[in-house]
Amino acid sequence: MRIEIENRVGFSEIIKNRVFRHTRPDNIDEIWNGPCPYWEGKKVKDTHLLTLIPKTCKQTAVTISNFLKLINNPKEGNPFSSNHHSHKDPNKYLGDCASLEIEQSYWCLAIKEIAPGSRNKTWNDQIKLKKPQYELPDSLSMIISFYSFFVKNKIMLYDKTVTSCKNILDNDRHYFGYTSHLGIGVGGYAGDISGSKVTNNDCGITFYRKM
Repeated sequence: MRIEIENRVGFSEIIKNRVFRHTRPDNIDEIWNGPCPYWEGKKVKDTHLLTLIPKTCKQTAVTISNFLKLINNPKEGNPFSSNHHSHKDPNKYLGDCASLEIEQSYWCLAIKEIAPGSRNKTWNDQIKLKKPQYELPDSLSMIISFYSFFVKNKIMLYDKTVTSCKNILDNDRHYFGYTSHLGIGVGGYAGDISGSKVTNNDCGITFYRKM
């Protein structure tokens, strides 16, 4: 099935085509070819990408810190580099989030673009746009999904835009995406722990289904 293979290979190429044995999500054929809840008139296959977020890779926990090391020198596919500080020292700039381990592997069915109508809003207003069965974006899921897509296709989905994330470091809310001359990375909006700070036109929000 194309959607299983194509979207999974992105991560697999990074570590030399290792095949991850993981059950396909229930009803994925129906969901993939069904209507998109965010863009009227489009199907999920036109607006989403499906990525396996593995718990471990070669007996090592898959964390943001470990993953960022892998994408700089993939065994196959397109290497990725960024001047963003979160790539240079993720443990310093992302805190405990950089080494956070997940409890089990899962599929991430994420929308490829910022949700319509989510720019120039506070986090508290952005999360009201979440559709049933979707999750608020977290840094790990977004990083693996979007960077794996780049390694496979050499296409950067976020062009001069970022998504807010639910992760908090000190008083900073994480964002993920393009950040001017620094390139793609994870940063933070200072003092936004309450979710009341209005973002600018470059920042919206994306969502995903955990399957």
